[in-house]
Amino acid sequence: MRRNKAIGDQDLTDVEIKVPDVTILIPAYNESDSIQKAVLSVTQDQPGILTEVLVLDDASTDATVAKAEEAGATVFSVKKNIGKGAILNKFMAQAKGRYLLVLDADDYIAPNALTLLVSQVDDYALAAQDNAFFAYGSTQYHGGSDMRHIPAIVPTQKYFTTNPVCSVILVPTEAVLNAGVKFSTDIYVFEDWLFIAALVKKKFRPLPFPEILVLHYQFDTAGRYKFLIENNAQQRTLEAIRGL
Repeated sequence: MRRNKAIGDQDLTDVEIKVPDVTILIPAYNESDSIQKAVLSVTQDQPGILTEVLVLDDASTDATVAKAEEAGATVFSVKKNIGKGAILNKFMAQAKGRYLLVLDADDYIAPNALTLLVSQVDDYALAAQDNAFFAYGSTQYHGGSDMRHIPAIVPTQKYFTTNPVCSVILVPTEAVLNAGVKFSTDIYVFEDWLFIAALVKKKFRPLPFPEILVLHYQFDTAGRYKFLIENNAQQRTLEAIRGL
């Protein structure tokens, strides 16, 4: 994209304005220990890809903002904690990239993953003349002793009960904004499930690329599972999905 500018009597033409290939939204609340690794994973080791990284600070009280900025991210902050879904909805329209990707602050993208994924989806979009899709690769989970490789498959009802599909997806920014797809603000976890289900409802096509390893995911396995069980999170999410 090019823009012409004039300063006084001097015209400056053919000034190139580079549009990012991917905008990465990273919602974060007190993630100072992991935020830099998340940011650097999408700004380094992704050859040929221009990224825009927006860290969405949900009123952190630690050094999350400083460390995110130090790693090169642009930070948007709120004064009061509003939750992951709400802060994503609030700032999603700030994305300038052709594609949009949401990354948790304790996750990181595998080297070359965005390079491969963007190349594949660009080819698809050009050939199919289609921008109503979401793309994803296979997932490698790392959580203490829990290490699993999850292949990328087309999501079916089984997806919403076993979560075998990578929840980190690449979606055309303009298409998702025009469709008005939003993140749930009612459920603390599994909001990615609901977002994907909402995309499917809007007739967005899933594009799995099992040969591309997208994500290394780190978390406290025992603590996460304990939270899910105590809050009946999966059942609440399934009920919400049925209501879409």
